Amino acid sequence: MEGGPTVAARQNLLDRLLDAIKQCQVHFGARQEIATEIDLRVATLCIEWEAVLLHGSKKKPKSSLRQMARLASQASLWQLARLCLSAEESKRFMELKNVGSDIGRGRAWLRAAINERTLENYLHCILTDESMLKQLYEPHAFLLDQERSSMLPVMAGGLRSILFSIPIDASYLNSPARSVDVPAVLPQLRPSQVAQPLLDRRPLEDGPEDDSVVAVNAKEKKKKHKKKPPPERLRPSPSPELPDSQESTQEGDMLEMGGATL
Repeated sequence: MEGGPTVAARQNLLDRLLDAIKQCQVHFGARQEIATEIDLRVATLCIEWEAVLLHGSKKKPKSSLRQMARLASQASLWQLARLCLSAEESKRFMELKNVGSDIGRGRAWLRAAINERTLENYLHCILTDESMLKQLYEPHAFLLDQERSSMLPVMAGGLRSILFSIPIDASYLNSPARSVDVPAVLPQLRPSQVAQPLLDRRPLEDGPEDDSVVAVNAKEKKKKHKKKPPPERLRPSPSPELPDSQESTQEGDMLEMGGATL
């Protein structure tokens, strides 16, 4: 029987992917804004998908050369993608100018599937080939957990309302991952990092590991926005003295008006 840690690891992967999808839905779903990988939410979404799809994958046999051994021993999404790609579709990714490794092609396929809203269909295709999955994955892998893996197509369908434009022909996709299992390449978003850009979309800053940064920022804002004392009331300036000639003329006019009234 499976041990508790492996079940907990799969649940942790599922929770993190759900959270990444939710953050994208909240931010991009209600507005006409293109979602690119420059945004930390989109970058995290790609990383969490990769972590789930590679969890428990079997390593390739090592080569004799050091550099080739380091790359060949790492699993990639490309071996998974080829289960459902036609020859013409595979050729598309093989001919990318800036992507020259299976790791890069697998990541390019994932990003293209998100952009083109085809990830849901690919996942249905992949999950139905159970015999091939058993050849590619260890028994504890996420994709062999029928209860949790069955949720993936539905989760991918939840991204259809977002307009993604993620690069697929980029050299950074070739970079070997630090780990094909948990933890993911980038750290998970903390609540204090997510809430701030959702409200005012300011750039993220490095801060403490807990949410105390929110309270600190609030105090600083209060200090900065202290009410200034009201300015002193201006005393009315005395009216300029009129020359004697103008005063006499005004007095005469007033006497004439008084006489007319009488």
